[in-house]
Amino acid sequence: MKHALIFYIILAGGFFLFSNNITYRITFEQPAVPEKIIILPPEKLEAVQIPPPPPSEPITQPAPPKPATTILLPPPPNPIAQSELYAKGLLATVNFLCPNKDGTYAVATGALIDSHGYIVSNAHIVEESNQQIICTIRAGSPAIEIGKVKLVLMSAEYFATTDEQTKARMDISLWKLEGVRTDWPYWEIDFDTTPKVGEQLFTQSYPAELLSSEIVFKNLNLLFSNTVVSETDTSFIASRATIAAQHGSSGGILIDPYTGKLRGIIFGISSDANKAINERVLYAITPSRINALAWQETKKQFREYLSALPEPAY
Repeated sequence: MKHALIFYIILAGGFFLFSNNITYRITFEQPAVPEKIIILPPEKLEAVQIPPPPPSEPITQPAPPKPATTILLPPPPNPIAQSELYAKGLLATVNFLCPNKDGTYAVATGALIDSHGYIVSNAHIVEESNQQIICTIRAGSPAIEIGKVKLVLMSAEYFATTDEQTKARMDISLWKLEGVRTDWPYWEIDFDTTPKVGEQLFTQSYPAELLSSEIVFKNLNLLFSNTVVSETDTSFIASRATIAAQHGSSGGILIDPYTGKLRGIIFGISSDANKAINERVLYAITPSRINALAWQETKKQFREYLSALPEPAY
């Protein structure tokens, strides 16, 4: 079964920011219901002559049972302290300020995902006419500049396609911080699991929807919140009840509270943006889709591609 959802990509709006009203229509793929269930009949056995039972043996008293062995199960995992995850986010979750051709800026979020300074975010933070873009990267709360980034990878078809479902599945970009530093703190991506409906995750992003231009430039803070998965498949995650469902959260992250790993990259909110923020639906791309996109573009798994990248020239 498929059902369609319309939502907005979530670049920050405002007079000084790049604003975009593009909407995507996506469908979540669900397992199909079998058309017919076939009940197998009982197996037929040939009739055989049953011999008489042997003479009964004297009944002996069974030995008393041995005491049961007690097996101690490991205790359930404890979630990582939220203060620990937030402290890591102050170093590894970053804010993008990307200049546009008309003198405005796109405000977005990203995540360091490698010690060499590679950052993953969305493709829609890039203007079609400005793919040689160099963005300012900030970190901390309030955010302060830590360097510049250059675009390394995004789908060659992202701007070519007009199909909303295809475009949404390609809304990922990879960037590299300038310099040769190799000890950047980073988030490990969980490529092995897909979030399940009802699962609680944490979000980190730099939303800017309710802020003035002066606050965005001088006092933008990293926000940390809870969200609960409401729908998911191998490409998309929908979740609810989070303050991250604001403009500026593009490229923000979903974090597993038990492993501390990255479980999704935020890229959209429900199209009814007039709803209260805590009533909006938040949309993210799964790590398995990021891996599939890397394979589509490079014929390498994401980690394999990342490890083979040369240092970009600035």
